[in-house]
Amino acid sequence: MDSADLDLLALWSFCALMDERSVSRAALQLGLKQPAMSRMLAKLRTYFGDALLVWAGGHMVPTPRALQLEGDIRQVIATMERISRPTGSFDAASSGGTLRLVATGSLEHIFLARVMTAIAAQSPGIKVEVRPPDRPRDSSALEMATLISWSDGTRRRLRACGRACSLRID
Repeated sequence: MDSADLDLLALWSFCALMDERSVSRAALQLGLKQPAMSRMLAKLRTYFGDALLVWAGGHMVPTPRALQLEGDIRQVIATMERISRPTGSFDAASSGGTLRLVATGSLEHIFLARVMTAIAAQSPGIKVEVRPPDRPRDSSALEMATLISWSDGTRRRLRACGRACSLRID
């Protein structure tokens, strides 16, 4: 196979599979259905000529080849994200657009009031949409930009193939 047979979604899928070690959870992470992720794993297996993830002891484990590929694939994704970014610098005062936030619980409103006040003052052209989580909507499309929730001190991450954002307010 030539390199045209493998697209960026396949590489993101590889990362999600390596992160989750589960076809179902990797599919959820990328907003795909489980059969689509299974087909993506089959495509990756064919392309690399390796099983990549195999069942062992009741869970999936990466093959030595998958572990060897992981760093390079993540580097390719990081490079693609870097080169596809606009070259201009961000100017909050003149920027426009919509920031979609998903907030859980009632305490987030205290936090959101501070954030929205700051956005209104520094970026008047930014529209902010806030809504509660809607799992079917959030998992069926990569619509959710940011999830706001309280942490109980444990390390929780909202992953999108290695991308996570965390904010701490003291």
